[in-house]
Amino acid sequence: SFRWADEEAVDPASMQRNLSLRGHVLVLPASCLFLLLLPCCYAPIAPTDREVLVAIYNLTNGRQWRQSFTWTQGWELNMDPCDDSDFFKGVACSGTLLGSDRKVTSLLLASLGLNGTLPWNLGNLTKLQFLYMTRNALRGDLPPSMCAMKELQNLDIAVNALDGVIPECVGQMQNLTSVDLRSNRLTGSIPSSFGSLPLLQNLLLSDNRLNGSIPAELANAPRLEVLFLSYNNLTGTIPASFAQFQIKQSAAMPGLKSMDLHGNNLEGTYPEVVAELSAV
Repeated sequence: SFRWADEEAVDPASMQRNLSLRGHVLVLPASCLFLLLLPCCYAPIAPTDREVLVAIYNLTNGRQWRQSFTWTQGWELNMDPCDDSDFFKGVACSGTLLGSDRKVTSLLLASLGLNGTLPWNLGNLTKLQFLYMTRNALRGDLPPSMCAMKELQNLDIAVNALDGVIPECVGQMQNLTSVDLRSNRLTGSIPSSFGSLPLLQNLLLSDNRLNGSIPAELANAPRLEVLFLSYNNLTGTIPASFAQFQIKQSAAMPGLKSMDLHGNNLEGTYPEVVAELSAV
């Protein structure tokens, strides 16, 4: 029930009448105060994250995205991308009641007709864990700033038209478990720093224009299970270090279970592990 600080409890029906009295203070139960404050308790999206989302929208012709996913109305109504999933589909954020500015943790923008380039400041999404932009019309470089996304687990920008090189600094993204950049136009060499990723399970780089040799360091990735490097311009031999790969015999054990290197200009003999993979 409600009561005035200096009076006895009053009937709720007389509340409206009593609100006009001067010199009294209204005291509400804590639960009521919580409910009244609830709409304003969520912090807004971090300004840096908002800038990146605006840049993605502008640089990829956001007004032409698949209609059910367009963010246009959200921006026009000045909605918060972390609050309004109906207007900013594909965006998920961190944050709790009474917390600090919320950060984007997931961008699910596959097959939406994104047509353009990735923003240079993409790496400002420092809490991003999942980035899915496969089957769009993205072109241009992978921005080096992406290496600042230290919490990223899944990177999937397959089936686009990206060119340029894969930044060597990907080795700084220590939480990566899956990288899928298949069917682009990426050039340059495969970064040896992929081998320093302790959680990497899937490395899918097939159907690009990558050149140079296969880095021997890839054999150092302790949890690597799937390695697809087919249909590139790779030369040299299959690294002897690949012989140290363990073959995955069951779901519970680590080890390599699938490797595809064909469609390149490789020479020499295959390490024994390749024959073992064919038999598994």
